[in-house]
Amino acid sequence: MIPNIWIALTPVNKENGRIEFVAGYHKFCIETGSRFGPAGDGAFCFPDFEAQRDDPDFPFKFVTWDLQPGDAVLFHVDIPHYSKGNDSDHLPRTGLAVRTIGDDSYWCPAIGLTAIAGVNVQAMPAGVHPAPSAELPVIWARPADEPRVWTGASVAGDIREAAETP
Repeated sequence: MIPNIWIALTPVNKENGRIEFVAGYHKFCIETGSRFGPAGDGAFCFPDFEAQRDDPDFPFKFVTWDLQPGDAVLFHVDIPHYSKGNDSDHLPRTGLAVRTIGDDSYWCPAIGLTAIAGVNVQAMPAGVHPAPSAELPVIWARPADEPRVWTGASVAGDIREAAETP
């Protein structure tokens, strides 16, 4: 899992550029084996989300929230998200964006990936877990004696089956 966290440090609203999300799109990606963004293999053509905004037949909806300092949004890496520029001449917008890498994540070098300062992503071997470093520090580690909740849930079918089990 590669969760994204965006923390508001100033008030965020429509005028100064709140984050918008395409709700539910990550489920579509899991169900179809698609990837949003440059980690995809290019075989799937993603919709022009902005052109779909007012289409009543578009199966997903756009969601957003005003945020106050300290509010945070945690979202899945495969949820398309966007924030327009700040149109205000008097309201700053400041936030902290954090992307964490779970112990079930592996390098998938692809052209267009977001740069990581001090890491040559294109030189990383595909399929290898990122090694801890000054650029990729360990911020929490599961105790060795604590079982993983999702052991074996590495493919979409396993995830769906696990989610449906009472």
